[in-house]
Amino acid sequence: MVLQRLFSYRNDMTLSGGQLAPGGETVCGMAGFVSGQLTLREARDRVERHMVHDAIEASGGNMSKAAEVLGVSRPALYDLAKKYGLCRVKSRG
Repeated sequence: MVLQRLFSYRNDMTLSGGQLAPGGETVCGMAGFVSGQLTLREARDRVERHMVHDAIEASGGNMSKAAEVLGVSRPALYDLAKKYGLCRVKSRG
C-alpha cells in the first residue's frame, strides 16, 4: 500500500491492476527497482527526490505549502531540497 501511494503520486509511475497481488499488496512491476539494479536506498532516494521536486514545483516554490503537501516540517523540506540540489537556500546575513 505504501509503495502504491508513493508511485501513484508521480504521473509517470502508475500501477495497473496486473501489478497488484491478490491481497492488495504491491508487486510494483518496477523492473529497475525489483531486479536489483538499484539498492533500496537508491530507489527510496529517487522517489523522495521526485516527490520533493514535484511538491515544490506544484506549490510555485512556496516551501510551506510544499512541506504541508509532503507531510514534513518546513525545515525538513529545506534539508531535503538541499540534499537533492533542488533549490538555493538563502544565507542569513
